[in-house]
This record gives sequence, structure tokens and C-alpha cells, in this order.
Amino acid sequence: MKELISNNQTTPEGLSNQVFQECECIEKIRQTCDALSGAEYFFELAAQYFDMEHMQKRNPKVIVLGTALPPEIFYAFTSENPLWVFGGSRTMTAVSDSDVPRDTDPISRAMLGYLQAAPQMAKTALVIVPLVSDNQRKLAYILKDQGWNVETVHLPPFASIGGDVYDDEMQRLCGVLGMHLNKRVPSFKKAALFMEKVGVAIRRFTSVASARPEHISGSARMLVLNSFYMAQDLSRWLAQLSKLSDELESKPAAPTHSLPKFLLVGSPVYFCCYKIPLLLHDISVDLCAYIDPGLYRFAAPRVGGKNITLSSIAAAQLNYDMSGAFIDNDILLSALKEQIELTKPDGVIWHILRGQNEYDFELIRLEDYITDDLNLPVFRLETDYQYQDVEQMRVRMEAFAELTLHRKISVKEGGP
Repeated sequence: MKELISNNQTTPEGLSNQVFQECECIEKIRQTCDALSGAEYFFELAAQYFDMEHMQKRNPKVIVLGTALPPEIFYAFTSENPLWVFGGSRTMTAVSDSDVPRDTDPISRAMLGYLQAAPQMAKTALVIVPLVSDNQRKLAYILKDQGWNVETVHLPPFASIGGDVYDDEMQRLCGVLGMHLNKRVPSFKKAALFMEKVGVAIRRFTSVASARPEHISGSARMLVLNSFYMAQDLSRWLAQLSKLSDELESKPAAPTHSLPKFLLVGSPVYFCCYKIPLLLHDISVDLCAYIDPGLYRFAAPRVGGKNITLSSIAAAQLNYDMSGAFIDNDILLSALKEQIELTKPDGVIWHILRGQNEYDFELIRLEDYITDDLNLPVFRLETDYQYQDVEQMRVRMEAFAELTLHRKISVKEGGP
């Protein structure tokens, strides 16, 4: 980590503090878990993702903004990950600030800033933008105006009636990729089988790590899983995740404790803006689960039958996609039910990133169901990538944690 800092003493104007902020966040996360040798790979991978020297050397052929598209498609063409750009950096939001409208959300600002920090990528890269929100549409227009080679992908407003539309878009996307990479559209069986191995490993790690919160915190678990989108060599990433799971499995599971357990849902929480999970750790709250809109596709086995095609991959993706493009996000509701049944949380934290109104709409739709039918308190937490509101958040979270703890004790003692 110190080497990364020393390598970035001189960086483009406006980014001189970039590496210090990211490394500081990584160190905070490292301190929330045991000295796990298997975790070091993931910490270094995260540091490299935001390392300016590394960014200036990257010349990816395919860049994807956000995590709303099937990774099988890109793996089938290249046997590796594209450059997934999904935000997470405070400094990157400042880089792009003058180029975006005021109401653009921080994730979109950070994605644009990440690309602008490495302009050499515009020479060879095809930038794929799934139109999951108005923010993504703004990015597509801005990048086109700045000379990037942009391809947009349209998502249906209703998952239940969008199968043919989505299938057609995935077929069109593959045609565009084939032309850009000068490759024929490949067979997707190998890619689908590999991603199923990834899903098995993710499900195992999630289960093993969640049972050992004293060895690996919620924020560290989130970083490990987020790093799927930071890795280029997915075979190595898969092997390292299995190694970390083996190491954790050798440690005793946590005994039953009285700490309140919270489920985090809503706007995606991406590294390095981990102030929410880190704050939960500071106030002695167990982040028992986090519903990640990108990684939920790995929540259950997806490969079925011998005839694996692009259409079957697209159909499976649509069945697990909780994209903000959907008017009624029924997949998010299913994931919420599933995680509540699995982890038995004492409360739900609904994270709203300023500018991502689609998640606020879902809270309005689901809040009564969570509080009345599931009998769980909900804490709506609106924030952005800045850290000025951390102490105010601390006071509110501590009050919510105390409320849920008293409620938990009352229920245990036979109260209302």
C-alpha cells in the first residue's frame, strides 16, 4: 500500500489526493477484520483499480458503465472481464463536476471522472452504457460529445413483459461487440459454466463469511465481492476467493450475540465510499447482509439444461435483474424477502444516494410491507459521497440501533 502511495506523488491536476483517499479507506477496512492472508489479494486489487499509474497504462477494448449487463457475454468474447466502471470515488466526482448537470448522482459523476482521468482509453475502447436511469442517459450523451465510442443498451420498463425486447438488445450488443473486436459471435456455454462456478464460490464465501463477523466485517465482505468487477483475470480471482473461504472456514463460527443485525438495501454501495458499512462497524452493529443489485445475479444456480444460448443467458439475467430501469422492481422485493428469511435482521437500512430517485420510489412502494407484514423497522438513510455528514449519520444510526436493540429484547421477553 505504501508503494502505491509513493508511486502517485505526481498525478493529474485535481487527482493528487486520489490514491491517499482510496488507500486510507482500504486500511480502515483491513482494520475491521482479522489478519487474513487470503484477503490481501482483494485489498491490493482494490488499490490497483484506483491507482493512477495503473489507470494511465490501461487500454481496454471494452468498457461497461455500471453492472447491469450479463458478464457471460463479455467473458465469452474475451475470456476475461471488460473494464467495469461503477463509481465509488469521491475524488472522481470532483473531476467530472463541471461536465455534468447538478442533479446527476454521485455514482454517475464518479464513473465519468474515472474515464476522464485516463483519456488514453478513448482511443481504442468501446464504451457500453446500459440505460438503467436518466443519469446513464446523461453519461452517454456527454461521452459521445467528448469523442468516446459509445454504444447504449436499452432495458425494458417491465421485466415481466420485456423478454423479447431484452433478448433482441443482447443479440444486437453481441453483433456490436463482434464488429468492434473483429470476432465472430462465440458459443456461450463455456462462459455460462464458468460464471456458474463464480456463483458457487460467491454463495459459499457469503455463507462462510456471514457466520464469522468477528473475523471479517460487513465492509470487508462487501469489498471482496465488489472486487469481482475490478479483476481482469477472473480465473485468478475465483481461485483467491476459494482460498479465502477455506481460510475462513478453518475458523470457528460466531456464537449467538445480542448485537442488532441490519440488512442494507437500496442504492448500491461501491468501494471506496464505504462510510455506511464502516460506521455500522464503529457503532457495534452487525451488517448481516447487503443486497447488491449487480451481484444478485449470482444468488442462485442459473445454468440449466444442455442447450446454453445467448437467449437463455438473457432470460436468466432478466429473472435476477433489479435494475433501476424497471417501473416495479419485483426482483428487489424477492431479494428482500429472501435475505430477511435467511439472515433474520432486526432492522432494514434503506440507502438512498442523492440523485437516485428510483430507489426512493421503491422504498415508498415497499415500506408498508416491510414494517407491517414483516414487522421490521426501516431506517431511510439519504447521503452522497462526501464525508461531512458522517457524525450526523452516526447519531441517527446509534438511535436506530438502540431502538432495534430494545425492540429485540422486548420481543425476547414476551413484550409487544
